[in-house]
Amino acid sequence: MFAAGLAVALLDTVIPLFIGRVVSLMEMPDRPAALSSALPMLLGMAALVLVVRPLAIFTDVGSRRDEPDPLAEPLARRPPELQNGSASRSRASS
Repeated sequence: MFAAGLAVALLDTVIPLFIGRVVSLMEMPDRPAALSSALPMLLGMAALVLVVRPLAIFTDVGSRRDEPDPLAEPLARRPPELQNGSASRSRASS
């Protein structure tokens, strides 16, 4: 769970760096040449944002859902009168 959360956090911190790189490419005097020379970097950035980041988020959410939360367990317990449907039977008989 820690590794998945760390991966998501690191990928989220890289996004502003990507935006800065794209802005600096757009400021170049010869944009077509700059874009063609930076094409591998742009494709890598797109792959990270469109493929790797969603997979990391999916893994992070999945790892959090599999572990029980010990603080929420007492909240999930039912009162004795509601266990095994006894409350619904008592309402139906009255």
